[in-house]
Amino acid sequence: MECKLERLLGVKLYGFYLHHLSHKLKCFNDEQLRPYGITGQQARVLSYIAFHQEDDFFCQKHLEEELHLKGSSVTSVLHGLERGGFIRRITGDRDGRTKKMLLTEKGEKTHNTFNQIIVDGEQKLIEGLTPEEQDTLYFLLKKMATAKGER
Repeated sequence: MECKLERLLGVKLYGFYLHHLSHKLKCFNDEQLRPYGITGQQARVLSYIAFHQEDDFFCQKHLEEELHLKGSSVTSVLHGLERGGFIRRITGDRDGRTKKMLLTEKGEKTHNTFNQIIVDGEQKLIEGLTPEEQDTLYFLLKKMATAKGER
């Protein structure tokens, strides 16, 4: 795969390849999740809920901030998950205005399936790399992702 813009500009376009890989991974996840009636974005939200559903102060705002989604997008995803029977929302104990999000049995099963899909997708992504190359790639990506400043 060649990026013609890279050749034209005379610079390495790291973002082009990162975006391409991210898109491939998204397509893989969506394809694997389709039989379960859930999208990759819904599965990400479902996973976040699974890991935080027992937190006392977990709310929709946390999803927006942690997953970098707009409030309207989170609302839409949550409605879809609720309609699909993956989550249920109950009124919070401390504040009647808040809704606690809990996975249903179907949500738990789907979450476990999604975890395996993630592992499979990650393996597919690094296919063909030596263990040393995998370690280097992981180190560099993590360094870039956690660097100070706007990215």
